[in-house]
Amino acid sequence: MARKKKIVIVDKELTPTVLATIENKKTGLIGLVLLFIIFGGVVYYLPEISLYVENYLHPEKTPVGSNKPNEEKPNEDDKPDINETVKHPYTNTLSITEKDLVLSNFSIVDTTLNFRITNNSKERKDLATLSYYMELYNAEDTLLQRIKVDEMAIGANTYYDASYPLQDANVSSIAFLEIVEEEYPSFVAKANEQKQALLVCKRDNETVNYLLKNNKVYQIEDIFTLNSTDPSFATVLPTYQALATTYATINGITSNVSNQGTTAIFKTTVDLSSNNANLFINKLIYANATDAKVIRFELLARGYNCE
Repeated sequence: MARKKKIVIVDKELTPTVLATIENKKTGLIGLVLLFIIFGGVVYYLPEISLYVENYLHPEKTPVGSNKPNEEKPNEDDKPDINETVKHPYTNTLSITEKDLVLSNFSIVDTTLNFRITNNSKERKDLATLSYYMELYNAEDTLLQRIKVDEMAIGANTYYDASYPLQDANVSSIAFLEIVEEEYPSFVAKANEQKQALLVCKRDNETVNYLLKNNKVYQIEDIFTLNSTDPSFATVLPTYQALATTYATINGITSNVSNQGTTAIFKTTVDLSSNNANLFINKLIYANATDAKVIRFELLARGYNCE
């Protein structure tokens, strides 16, 4: 804007009084070029400017992450699921590698699954201390059975031939994976007013009772029922009687065999509060205060029916 000059009043006749004068400056070529650049920039960035003004005046209408309207968001469905179970189509030539373990030589004979586990590491692997599971699926991708693979210790660069009974032989695919306790599904046993409950797991002629307090085990009863009509009765009964005698010498364990004519019952009761390492006579015995979800999940994977 041109600066107004000071009004000068001349005390002479017929002499006009100058109220103001405005100086006009000519715009040079450089100024014209700058003007076009500014104009072009305004036109180019007009959408962003408009969006900024709209967001400033109406922030409540602005969706989260909309500052870049033209930026395409990645499709969530395209991202790989790191927790997705890898399933391998079952064939006789199937080979599954999990870290240093290789599973091969698969076969299904009648209702038995056979395979070989090779330890390719330089160290002995005791699978009882690991958390490996095998999952079996049918053609409809329905889980038929989960098997806890933990009964073997494999030396360095050696193998073990494993066999497991099948609940359903129509196996279409197999997965082999680690499942840690934190990933086990939750389970709360139905308790009484004193928060005591009983988890019962059965398989064949064995029943295991887990006595719970606040959903955590404190006592275990392992019961075998032997039928005198069983062909192996004469050989199994002396074995159980010897085990009962041995178990009874351990602090925190009571064990006996009662013969009831047509049946014999081998019962072992373990008081976990004794905190005696000798209490863990088999894999069905858990440490005191183990959560019921751990017991149930692992026994189901060992072929027991738990209620």
